[in-house]
Amino acid sequence: MERGRAADVDDDWWRSFFEDDYLRLFADAVDDTETELAVNDLIGLVGIEPGWRILDAPGGGGRHAVPLALLGCHVTVVDRSPAALAAARAAATTLGGGGGDLRVLDVDLADPPPLGPGGQHGPPFDLVANLFNSFGYFADAARDRAMVGWLADQVADGGWLVMEVVNRTAALADPVEQVEQVPGAVVHSRRRFDRGTDRLAIHYRVEPDDGRVAHTTGTVQRLWAPDDLVAMVAATGLSVVGRFGGLDGRPATDDEDWIVVVGRR
Repeated sequence: MERGRAADVDDDWWRSFFEDDYLRLFADAVDDTETELAVNDLIGLVGIEPGWRILDAPGGGGRHAVPLALLGCHVTVVDRSPAALAAARAAATTLGGGGGDLRVLDVDLADPPPLGPGGQHGPPFDLVANLFNSFGYFADAARDRAMVGWLADQVADGGWLVMEVVNRTAALADPVEQVEQVPGAVVHSRRRFDRGTDRLAIHYRVEPDDGRVAHTTGTVQRLWAPDDLVAMVAATGLSVVGRFGGLDGRPATDDEDWIVVVGRR
């Protein structure tokens, strides 16, 4: 891993990245089978039952939320990406009459507002889920902590918070440079980690197969150590009941891609 300053990517990269660039780079990263496994693991991890009120934050296009709604849960998706919100709202429409109950809200998690009364949807929620590496995006570490506090505030008595965060040690072991073929393009990536801020910058150069002009984009994410994540959740007043290497409850080790922290009120 290259050391140095994680520069040249805008601090607010996440406000625009989860549109065309995200769909181009990562739309095929997880298939339906992997999503089904993840949802089933989540169900087993905290014992989800029909009728639960669930908050998926940020929930993207509803990849996890749709199967949970079809289980009979009342699911709320919050996100800020127009593309993600459109996809989630389209999914909510198709669920109508099919037993699924999905609510979609435009919420900026950099400065989240109180969620108004949602009837059977909540708040509060029986489960608040922050899944698939959706944390650590803010330039200010205090905003990361504030986001965890907001997530915890949404949890009902007896309810759960589940955070699935990239494993810092495994992420830093990845090669500095990689070349990958994605649908319609070749993507060159270069990684730089800034130990002063604990932020990992990944710069992408996207070269379309059809000869169109290549363009660059990037992400910057703070990599929290597992002990710090646990302490952050505990500081909200929730009881930390588990730290795992995946939603399936496997032991947390340096080799696992994920750290899953489970809190309960």
